[in-house]
Amino acid sequence: MLRPWADKRLSPLTVAYVHSVLKSALQQAIREDELPRNVARNIKTGTPRPRRFEPLTATEARRFLASVEGRRLQTLFEFALRTGLRKGELLGLRWEDLDLDNGTASIRRTLQRTPPAA
Repeated sequence: MLRPWADKRLSPLTVAYVHSVLKSALQQAIREDELPRNVARNIKTGTPRPRRFEPLTATEARRFLASVEGRRLQTLFEFALRTGLRKGELLGLRWEDLDLDNGTASIRRTLQRTPPAA
C-alpha cells in the first residue's frame, strides 16, 4: 500500500499534541486498572516553539503585487495580502461569502489537501 504522507515529518507541535493525548489515554487506563504504569510519562518532550516567519514588508508586498498584475489570480493574491487569510481559508471562499457592498467576507469553510482513500 502506498502512503505518500509516510515520508513527511510531523511538526514538533503535532508530536507534543499526540504525546499529550497518548499520555492522557494511558493514564485513564491506569485509573481503570487496565495498565500497571504509564510508560508515556517516561518520555520527555520539549516545549515546541511556534514556527517563526517573516511577513512581507510593504515594499515587498507592492513588488509582489506588481509582479502578478494581469494574472488570473491577481485579485486572490491581493485579497490574501490585505486580509491575512490562510491558504485554506482563501480557497474555501465562495461568492456568497463575500458582501461587496459592505466590504466584508465571511469565512465559513476551509479547503485542505488530504491523501487519497485507499
